[in-house]
Amino acid sequence: MVSTSSLRVADVRDFFPWDFLQKQPWCEANSLIFQRGKLSQTDFCQRSSSPRQDSNAIPGKVVKSNYMRTARNREGNAGRAAPAARMASSMRVLLVVVLTITLTTACRATGVKPLLPLAGEQSSLPPYITLVSWNVHKQRDARLPADLHAVLQRQRPTLIFLQEATAELLASPLMPGYFAPSWHYPLRDGSATGVLTFSPVAPLRSEGIPTRWREVFLATPKMALATEYPLPDGTRLLAVNVHCLNFERWGTLKFGAQLAALKALMATHKGPILLAGDFNTWNQRRLQLVTALARELQLTEVGEFSGALTTGDHQSTVVNWLLGIDRTLALDRVYYRGLSPLSATVLPLTSSDHRALQVTFAVGGASAIVPGWEPAAN
Repeated sequence: MVSTSSLRVADVRDFFPWDFLQKQPWCEANSLIFQRGKLSQTDFCQRSSSPRQDSNAIPGKVVKSNYMRTARNREGNAGRAAPAARMASSMRVLLVVVLTITLTTACRATGVKPLLPLAGEQSSLPPYITLVSWNVHKQRDARLPADLHAVLQRQRPTLIFLQEATAELLASPLMPGYFAPSWHYPLRDGSATGVLTFSPVAPLRSEGIPTRWREVFLATPKMALATEYPLPDGTRLLAVNVHCLNFERWGTLKFGAQLAALKALMATHKGPILLAGDFNTWNQRRLQLVTALARELQLTEVGEFSGALTTGDHQSTVVNWLLGIDRTLALDRVYYRGLSPLSATVLPLTSSDHRALQVTFAVGGASAIVPGWEPAAN
């Protein structure tokens, strides 16, 4: 037990917290301790509140604590940092506003652009229609243009539906067609992506159907392109090249709105219909909505393809689980009405993350086998 008579100010400083010693009521209540030390009560309390004490100037005397000095320094630093913090916050807000305006403007769809017609256009589609539908992944693979030319030469398609097509493909068109852009890059003039439909037959009409919603609120809208062609039996074929919205993890509001717009378009058509493209049906809820649409419009899905029909998804199992992606479900699909399918093939092309689908149909009363006619070689 330490005797009060021998207790010095230095001992008091060691036994008690400094911020507690600073308080005047404590000084007044314990005057005996200070009177028996080398420092008087009044002098101690005055020195304890002095902002300019030096702990090494007078040995054995009480000085301002490092804790209080550090607190004062922090307050000063905070005062100096406040304008810089406000400036940084303002710059972040400005950046978000500029980015929002840029993306909203850049992603705006701009209608349908016809490709330059080639010589020898046909007046109507032939009695046998070969469709190739392919998501070309924005032409990121340098082999893709050569693969497209090979498809044209070997498969002799009547219709080519491309999704994520780039404007670069318009520079040397494979055949007449129409391009419906859904995304324009703000810093790259003339660069756009969208859906592209090729055909040697000029359509009677064409219409782009952009989605009301955008991917992730601000990014690109998705696009569908409807073209209408005369058929040999006097009817008209409505061909719909579609790319459905993708990034909607927890619901189907935006996806369902896009399907509703497509349904409104196709419901008014009385003749044959071809509906094909990348539907992004990577979970059962999405697939059920597309199936319900097909049922209401009396469309049938081409379900039997020779070859590996993949989803086009290459994420890890964990990422797929987090995003709710079912890799057993195909993304690319073909639906039809008023036509007779003759063959369905997945083309062995690897220059995109999707596979190209090829389906051959007979129109109206055309027989499945016609003398002198053979399906395109695979």
